[in-house]
Amino acid sequence: GKELLGSATALVAKTKIGEVEASKHYEVSFVLNLQGTPSGWHSVLHFTIGGNHEKEGDRMPAMWVKGGDPKLYIRTSRQGSLNDGCDPQLPPLNQDTTILIRVAGGEMNVFYNGTNVCKNAKYATPTVVTQPLLVYAGDPWYASAPATVAHLTYTPLP
Repeated sequence: GKELLGSATALVAKTKIGEVEASKHYEVSFVLNLQGTPSGWHSVLHFTIGGNHEKEGDRMPAMWVKGGDPKLYIRTSRQGSLNDGCDPQLPPLNQDTTILIRVAGGEMNVFYNGTNVCKNAKYATPTVVTQPLLVYAGDPWYASAPATVAHLTYTPLP
């Protein structure tokens, strides 16, 4: 896979950290240390062909936290739905959690420290895009979550 971030980096809105070649099957892994969930929607990571929510490929994947809500919102496009996904419970605050998001085998799965915390079986036809994905650690459309991300890797799968 391609490592996009190494050591723990604080999320800052509008921060592009790189680009990756998109794959319809992939894994994204990272270590998240979330310090809280302030009011409103806050961006964590966002892989996109360029937009926020206009077309398939704009969320591949993207994730947010929302004030007062105990979920981590993870959206990833599939054919027929640009905003499907999986919303596991938030990981514990103020500690490192290794998160793995996998889209393969007709499913989207999310793991925290190796434990499957969310599954969506509607990914038989994942989105296929040909342009690179822009990677944001704090996207341009939302305030950033109060968190650090480390060891962010994008791995294409067959």
